[in-house]
Amino acid sequence: MTVNSQSGDGARTLRQAYDHTVDHIGDDVAAGAVWMEYAAFLKGSPKELWPAGPAGSDATQRMAALRTLYQRALWVPMGETEALWKEYERFEIGVDKALAKKLLADIQQRVGVAKMVYKERAAVMNKMSLTAHALPPERGAKAQRLQLDTWWAALAHEKCNMQRMEPGAAAARVALCYEQCLMCHFLTPQVWVDFATWHVDAGCADDAAAVYKRAMKALPHCLLLHFAYADLVEVDGLVAEAQSVYDALVQQYKDAEAKAMADGLLLTTGDDQTNDAMEVRSPSGGIRHPLGCEAARR
Repeated sequence: MTVNSQSGDGARTLRQAYDHTVDHIGDDVAAGAVWMEYAAFLKGSPKELWPAGPAGSDATQRMAALRTLYQRALWVPMGETEALWKEYERFEIGVDKALAKKLLADIQQRVGVAKMVYKERAAVMNKMSLTAHALPPERGAKAQRLQLDTWWAALAHEKCNMQRMEPGAAAARVALCYEQCLMCHFLTPQVWVDFATWHVDAGCADDAAAVYKRAMKALPHCLLLHFAYADLVEVDGLVAEAQSVYDALVQQYKDAEAKAMADGLLLTTGDDQTNDAMEVRSPSGGIRHPLGCEAARR
């Protein structure tokens, strides 16, 4: 679909698309081109993009939007920071030379920090193969393990919050790094568990549960993920939800057993195996039943 950026509706649609993009990937080390393209779009945007007001109000709103965009972009450690800084300098000097001096001085230090962090960030990211296929750990062999080690290093770097960002902004950057890691390690259970555990440590159990639900869809036969999710919801008092996880696993086992028998791959079965599926090893190493001792005896 082609959008006319010079019509009011078309410009609004494009701005929404740019906002969505920078909100989701604007913190990426390679997002500089997107920020610069967004700035160019705002500079050439039609007056219909801006809410109606007195004569000249569209120029005022455009100027305010560009200032916000530049200042936000310059906080992201990326290769285009220097080019964006020069663009921003020209922009502010063109608006008001006297005011520009103060505004530029106010953010110059944090721009310097962003440049420094970029160098460290790039040193890690340059070791990655971002186009690598997501393979199960047992198939990826040494190359897969080396790539995963690099992602662990990248995550550790983001968690350090070297720019001393506010908690929400810092968490968004870490979450983005996890999502990018999953593009290459979608089939690695440890990444899903680490992502969810990070949410739990931050006091965001609902976000952790959402990660586990995605993980169980990605790896439906991974017992580790199912048990970890069940433990999470049980700790929150959602015993019925935990029980449903175990019930689903038992049903999955029965379905697989029935198919194997129908295909002639399994000749005999025992109830003991099914019952064992309801036993869960707790983090402390003991065996427990999700509904307690009495239910386990039954």
